[in-house]
Amino acid sequence: MAFQDYKITGESPFVGLDNFIALFLDKSFWDSIGRTFYFVGLNMALAFVAPILLAVMLTDIPKCKIFFRTMFFLPQMSSGLVIALLWKLMYEPTPQGFFNQIITLMNHLPFVNIDHQQWLQDPQLAMVCVVVPTVWASMGMASLIYLAALGSIPRDMYEAAEIDGATIFEKFKKITLPSILPLIIINFVGAFIGTFQNMGNIFLMTFGGPGESTTVVGLKIWIEAYNNLRFSMATAMAWVLGSLLIGFTYFQIKFLGKIEYKKAK
Repeated sequence: MAFQDYKITGESPFVGLDNFIALFLDKSFWDSIGRTFYFVGLNMALAFVAPILLAVMLTDIPKCKIFFRTMFFLPQMSSGLVIALLWKLMYEPTPQGFFNQIITLMNHLPFVNIDHQQWLQDPQLAMVCVVVPTVWASMGMASLIYLAALGSIPRDMYEAAEIDGATIFEKFKKITLPSILPLIIINFVGAFIGTFQNMGNIFLMTFGGPGESTTVVGLKIWIEAYNNLRFSMATAMAWVLGSLLIGFTYFQIKFLGKIEYKKAK
């Protein structure tokens, strides 16, 4: 299909590399690649790191562990569609919007003067706004995986570190992080690939807007195929995206082969 001028009905003549040449000369495609890397970077920095920190905090919390673990896991039980639409309502840009009402309350504090935000309608904030619901909704499930790994770390290692005068940060750096590093890297591979292909929240909350500020490659492929009915161009884009992911995955798997794995008791 990528090497044809594909038509839903009638003949689809062979055009060779014409689709790929047109694609590589298309500035908007390269702009969407850049936005995709920005989107993936934000997701990996927030949605990937937050569950690790949450798992560490839920492990060390002195009381009500089950309650807090349940509370953070509850968003996982909701539909992704419901979560996206819920957050879209909270991002309402008028003064009556949920987050703008919070800003109004904060402005009553001394030395605080924050303007109401446009949120999803602001090109500078839109990408962050579509990432945050994913972070909020996915933390619970991911943190449970890390909680299981943290439970396998012998407590006497922490006790020995405390006797030696180690701080919380030093214990995390020298004991916790090395113990769960293999699991982090394994999850990183899946999260990296999934984030590149993910465009559900963007589709529901902004549809690539305002302008093209949130148009990532996955959404651009969908628009080309189902809005513009340019299936050949969409397939060529999918080939490029797939090739990038195969390349990244290859290097990640090579790195995984150098890691020592241990069975938790």
